[in-house]
Amino acid sequence: MKTLPSDELEIIGFNGAVLSACGRALVVARHKPTGRCFKLEDRVEFLEPTTGYTRSEIEPFQEEGCLTLFPTPLPILPKARAVYLTEEFVESMELSNPSDLSQDLSWQEISGTVGKIWAAVADAESVEQRMNEWGRELEAKTDDLLMRFFSEGNQKSVRQAERTAKLALCAARDPKLRANIYLGYGAAILLSPTHKRLRNLYQYILRPQIPTWSWDDFREGVLGHVDTLKARERVLRSSRSRRRGQVAPGTTNPTQGLSEDVMQSLDNLDRHVSQYGDLWGTRNIFPNNVKTPLSFLYA
Repeated sequence: MKTLPSDELEIIGFNGAVLSACGRALVVARHKPTGRCFKLEDRVEFLEPTTGYTRSEIEPFQEEGCLTLFPTPLPILPKARAVYLTEEFVESMELSNPSDLSQDLSWQEISGTVGKIWAAVADAESVEQRMNEWGRELEAKTDDLLMRFFSEGNQKSVRQAERTAKLALCAARDPKLRANIYLGYGAAILLSPTHKRLRNLYQYILRPQIPTWSWDDFREGVLGHVDTLKARERVLRSSRSRRRGQVAPGTTNPTQGLSEDVMQSLDNLDRHVSQYGDLWGTRNIFPNNVKTPLSFLYA
């Protein structure tokens, strides 16, 4: 198979449509001398494809949601991968545009979509690294929101934490990172008025992927995470009070309004702490006898 020179190629878009708040995709390239367009495989070299399409032939693909085109073509690079962000994701990072998130990427706003969507191209390894960084930042925001709930008792913080955890899962690619984010996601569900959804998360997402992981394993992992955050919030509140020269005051009861069974679960959390590591986030969320195939972590 013939190798194409890089100066004869340009990136015109990426495979598929934007279906999540943050994602990655293989790029679509155009061979400038022939005008043929094709999906660029994840390779260092640029191999001539066996099939290709003209620009007019690929327009129906865009209309069908099988292709997203950039307003301006981009230079080719080895192992190119597209990354895209929605306005909701950018706002969750407390930014107004993605350039503030990654200034070294050439972001383009994708037209013809509902809401703002931006996309850029980098090498695949760099895209993975950036998405994990964004996932970690949103994981921390999830925990901060849950700690705010323990301090103020406002269910708005729980709702925001659940949504932030979902966005973090859109970005994070590292299996261990995704596992920790699932804990924050589960904790937000547990602390919500509709906490029974936690069982649905296990039943319909986790159990098909990890048959050996019991409901009790998962539930105790979430409870351990909640207890860790409660302890961190108490330490921070005590530290702030000492700096002000005050005795730590009582706070709004964060469990007010929760059902009796959730209250009982929260009251019995101390026995889980030793299972899940220290109080500063180095948690081993899985018991030693539980295997965790990667398919679960990408559920």
